Formats: sequence, structure tokens, C-alpha cells
Amino acid sequence: VTGSVDKSHISSEEEVNIRLQIKNSGNVALINVQCSDWNGNVFFEIVQLLPGQETKAEYKARISPDKEYKIVCSGTPEDGAQKVTATYNFTVKKAQANVEIIRDFEPEEAAPGDIVTLNYTIKNTGNIALVDVVVDEPELGNVASFDKLAPGEEKTFTVQEEMDEDGIVSKTVVTAKDESTGESYRFEADEWFIPAVGSGRNPHLSIDVTFDPPSLEEAGSVKVTCVIKNDGDVVLSNLEVFIKERNIPMGSVLTLSPGQEETFTLSHLGVEETETFTVLVKAEDPEGNALEFTSQPFEITVGLQESQEGGRDSEGKITLLKTVLIVVIFLIVLIAGALLYIVRDSLPFFRKRKTLKPKAPSQQ
Repeated sequence: VTGSVDKSHISSEEEVNIRLQIKNSGNVALINVQCSDWNGNVFFEIVQLLPGQETKAEYKARISPDKEYKIVCSGTPEDGAQKVTATYNFTVKKAQANVEIIRDFEPEEAAPGDIVTLNYTIKNTGNIALVDVVVDEPELGNVASFDKLAPGEEKTFTVQEEMDEDGIVSKTVVTAKDESTGESYRFEADEWFIPAVGSGRNPHLSIDVTFDPPSLEEAGSVKVTCVIKNDGDVVLSNLEVFIKERNIPMGSVLTLSPGQEETFTLSHLGVEETETFTVLVKAEDPEGNALEFTSQPFEITVGLQESQEGGRDSEGKITLLKTVLIVVIFLIVLIAGALLYIVRDSLPFFRKRKTLKPKAPSQQ
């Protein structure tokens, strides 16, 4: 028994048409030939099948995908021997429609007005043939179409688009139909953003901080002035300015356009000892994304404490040096006296003094 099914893939339980060819390949006639399905239902019968004779049968049934089914055909030899059987097994695979969408672009950087080439590859990674394939871009419209895309087949094409200030957004959509059933499918790629160089998508803020007085002789407070300037290419909104380490607000502004600047002042920032601070600015870009900008660190020096400590250190050093000098001088004098005492006998001065005798008193 050989056979075929009219559908190679089905998406769910469906009716299929099964065609069978039944042949007596022996040398004895068969009688009471019949075929039954996987549930035992007889759907075909013939009284006799001579040696070498063939016959055909058709059977319609509902089946599920990816499941094996068996049809059994049997007959009894005319000579009364044991019944003979033959089987036909088949499976209809589950229809899997899938498309892979591959994209890249060149050049890697493009300014507004430059031409960008978008490269597309559309590949049928499913197991059914797709027809009436259409490729669309929401912002660019229809970019390609194909009559048919067989399983494993891929199509490549390019699209050229002028870069504008807002960049290029790609969200490719592919629609197609199952060649066998006409069922429609839709495939979508993730959104893909190509920014323009210098397109207004580069937020940046410069922060200049000064404080008065520039230093303190003792613990006190300083006045902090902060100038922020939007030197990027987008409007920033909802700006808030803080002394980061203390979380002290310095002020806020609703919007700051490119090139615009604002000045914020904190009249009193208390400082007990030398300390380093930074200014933090929180803002939002036009899409509502949160941004943060931080100034360079600035140090406020409290100098009196350091001066007093330095004075005390200097006085201590001078006292120590005086003490050491007195001790050294005393040691020098002591050593010199000892040496003089030791060598006195060898000196002429001392020898003369030893040999002198007192004069006798004169007689009147």
C-alpha cells in the first residue's frame, strides 16, 4: 500500500484527503480486500484483487498536526491461507510560519541631509511557503514586495533615505499568506532608531560655580553662585539645582533652550571645616527621559584652624631647636675643659708656673 496526503502542513486539526494505491504483489488472488483507518473504521472494500492488479482508494478524515496515523489494508488468499496485511503510515507536520528580519545601515554616522542606506534581509525560517509578501515601514511606507518566499529562502534589498534632525525610525512589518491555505500572517521587527549626528539629540549642560569669600579664616558660611548653560542641541525642561552633598536646593527653572543660561544663588552655605562640594542639576529631555549633570568639585577652605595648628607646630619646633642648641654648646664647653685638663702638663705655660719659686724676704 502506498499513499499521499493533499496537505503537507496544517496549523491545527483539519480535514485532509488521503489517496491510496493498493496492489496485489503476490501470485495468488486476494478476496475480501478492505482498508480501515486508525480507529478501525472500514472505508474501502473490494471483492477480489488478482495477482499484479492495482486499485485506488480515497479517504477524507480530520487529523491533528505532528501526530502519526496508520491505515491498514488486508485480504484473504483464495487458497485459504492466512490473511495478509499492509499498512500506510503518515504524519502531517504543524504549519510554522516565521520570518526573520535583518537590518543594518551605512554610513555609521550621518548628519541631517545625508543619505542613509538601509540594508534589509527577509528570510523565511518557517516550514511553509509564503506568498504575497509585503514589507512596510510605518515612516517610509512600502519598501519591498515578493510573489513567493519558500522555506529557507531569503530576499535582500536596500532603501535609501535622507537623514533628518529627528533621525530615522525603523519598525519593519512583513505581511504574507500561506501558499496552501491562504491564511494571513504578520511579522514585526523591534523598533530601531538611527540618530543623526548633531541632530538635536545630544543634551549637554555646562555648570560654572563660584563662591564668596574664596576661603574662610574660621568656621562660617559662603555665598555660592552657580551659572548653568544649555550648550547641547535640545530643550531641557524641569531643571532642578542642588548642592549634591547636602541635598540643598538652589532653585529651579521650567525650560532651558539651547544657548540659554540661568544663574542660581545660595546666600549661605555653612562650612565648619575644609570641605569639597559639587552642584547637581536634574533635567528632562524632550522625550521625558531623566538626565543628570554634575559640576566639577569645588573646595571651600577653612584656614584659621590650619594657621593656628601651623603656628603651634612652628613654636614647638623653635623651642626644640633652642634646647638642642644649649645642650650642644654645654657639651662642647665640657669636652673642651676636659681636654684642657688632660693635656695641661704638656703645655709650656703650665710647666713654667710649676718651676717658679717664691723670693726670700730682704734683710734690712
